[in-house]
Amino acid sequence: AVVVVLNLDGGIEGEGHDRTSMDLPQGQVELVNQLRDAIPRGTPMVAVLMHGGVVTLPPVWDQFDAVLDSFYPSIYGGQALGEALFGKINPSGKLPVTVYESDHQLPGHIQHQDPYPSDEVPYSMGLTYKYFTGEPFLPFRFGLSYTTYAYAKVVAPPASVQACDPFNVTVTVTNTGHWDGDEIVQLYIALPESTVPAPQLQLGAFQRVSVKAQSSVDVTLTVQPHAHYVVHEDPYDTAWNATRVVESGRRIIYVGGGQPGEGAQVLTTGTTVENTVPLTSCPSNWTD
Repeated sequence: AVVVVLNLDGGIEGEGHDRTSMDLPQGQVELVNQLRDAIPRGTPMVAVLMHGGVVTLPPVWDQFDAVLDSFYPSIYGGQALGEALFGKINPSGKLPVTVYESDHQLPGHIQHQDPYPSDEVPYSMGLTYKYFTGEPFLPFRFGLSYTTYAYAKVVAPPASVQACDPFNVTVTVTNTGHWDGDEIVQLYIALPESTVPAPQLQLGAFQRVSVKAQSSVDVTLTVQPHAHYVVHEDPYDTAWNATRVVESGRRIIYVGGGQPGEGAQVLTTGTTVENTVPLTSCPSNWTD
């Protein structure tokens, strides 16, 4: 196999030094294309990415047999990458960002980067997985490993809960492959009855769980009130003093290996919140 390292560095991005494009440097794209042409047919080519900000991958994606994203991996990064590439460990990481198709999926100017989608000038498809209405190249929390997982037997929360009540969702996770591995079980929440603009989807809970090959475990995720509040603003509010409110209404809950609609296996359940209260009235350690 051939391992190709593609990277950004302090000369390209940094504090007070923003990039004008999410693209990889053009010279690296040309290098990948030339290597693919030169490598004998049937020889795997693997990309290792090192970067801070998001990079667009469509220009090089089809040239590689596998891609391992390390971001900036710090002092033990070389050891971790070597162990992952040579099979000493089974990778289990998930993307902490959305990878977009191109710059064109983002608003053209920072002054226009309101997170909410807009049909008015300046037009926007929204920002981050919570609001983006386009089709990302790779979704937030995407990631593969050397094994595969299946989800079954979701145990729903109570049919109704009070606004300040935590609630649990339990699911059975089966490692269907031949490697022991860690899976990141993810729970997302949608608020279809919100009275104010709200994320179309938001991560409500997650848990890393170790699962032996051909074995199953039951995983319980606890959803706290701070995972499904909305923001009520008046003309004098700022981001620092807006009122955070847990509203009454339905909660659609998705649990699985990723976001719903993005290729991962996801099971659906739900509950209904019976009352509306300010988040500050709920006892919680969520700010710790």
